[in-house]
Amino acid sequence: MNIFAPNYYVQSFKTLNIQKLHEMGIQLLLCDIDNTLVPHGLPADDIRLCELNVESATQAAMALLQQEQRPTAVFATNDMIAAGTIKAARRLGLQIPEDLAVVGFDDSSICPMLEPELTSVHINCRRMGELCVEHLKALLDGKSDFPRVVTLPTELRIRRSA
Repeated sequence: MNIFAPNYYVQSFKTLNIQKLHEMGIQLLLCDIDNTLVPHGLPADDIRLCELNVESATQAAMALLQQEQRPTAVFATNDMIAAGTIKAARRLGLQIPEDLAVVGFDDSSICPMLEPELTSVHINCRRMGELCVEHLKALLDGKSDFPRVVTLPTELRIRRSA
């Protein structure tokens, strides 16, 4: 399995046992970051960089999928990067999900538009936005007694890509 991650998820990766993931054969495809995971045990050769758009994700996924030991699954931390992965797989003649399972994150409106429809982790983006505004307001008001980490419930929306 490979994980695609834009920059804003990097902080959460720091809590993972990266070396253990690597030992399990899980590679990371990271977007717009400065090798912050290398100090946590992930070899630099396993990091692929891309911008946060479909074409950049497609190019990075093409390189990943053309490796001698091609992955059989990709978990993308947003649906746009998952779409780029599907695009790359198609260009290489791979069948989704038979040859490569793809799962996104955020359950955006593009999920049912892709072929096959994208399996994705749903999170309440409206609530996430509300919490951001609440935290910003608290910061602007000089408060420091609000939670720094908030966990929102998620749900895997299973479709045909995995």
